[in-house]
Amino acid sequence: MAFDLPPGYQPSADEEFMNPKQVEYFRQRLEEARTDLRRELDAMPPRDADDLGREGIRLTKPVRTRSENLTSKTASGSRCCCGKLNEL
Repeated sequence: MAFDLPPGYQPSADEEFMNPKQVEYFRQRLEEARTDLRRELDAMPPRDADDLGREGIRLTKPVRTRSENLTSKTASGSRCCCGKLNEL
């Protein structure tokens, strides 16, 4: 449902909660966030297995593995959020 918002529209407490203007306002905000997130993900260089070792701190294998998993999970979670936003 597309709804044209007046320029500079901001939701207010005086309006009915989640009326069509508010729904469109937040839909646009989520769309902007998704676009920004995709831009950031696309700008991330692919991680090599040795990337963490080149950051100046020599990590032990267990710590490096946890760090690599966290990076992977963060990127995966971001992609998942983008997918959920596509459903809106």
